[in-house]
Amino acid sequence: LEGRLRSGLTTASEHLREKLGDYRNRMPLALSQQAAILRSRLEGLSRSWALRQPEMQVNRFREICRSLEPSLETGISRVQERARARGKELEGRLSSLNPKAVLERGYSITRLEDGTVVKDSGTIPVGTVLETDLAKGALISRVEKKNRRT
Repeated sequence: LEGRLRSGLTTASEHLREKLGDYRNRMPLALSQQAAILRSRLEGLSRSWALRQPEMQVNRFREICRSLEPSLETGISRVQERARARGKELEGRLSSLNPKAVLERGYSITRLEDGTVVKDSGTIPVGTVLETDLAKGALISRVEKKNRRT
């Protein structure tokens, strides 16, 4: 048994020595390849226009920004003008829906004494007191007769 163990250990030890020798032989090649890759990257970076003259790159971008400024101002002005026009359009719509504007066009709003708006003459008995709002002023009236129109 002892002999077998020694034989197995010797074989394993030889195998490990071979592996280490192989790694020792391959290591310089791998390191030199990695160094070549890094050297190439560094050379590329050293040729980079932006890294050699960053101030020129900044000035170039500054000029691009200046050249875009007029079109940006024009675009902003257009957006503002469209927003103003839309605001005026909505203002017109809103004012046409204003009850006072409706009264200015000749219509009136008639209410019962409790403030309820009258919408149907059939629901109001003869003798009821009504208040009618006009564009200028209001009238108090009493229902004497009803005429049912649709």
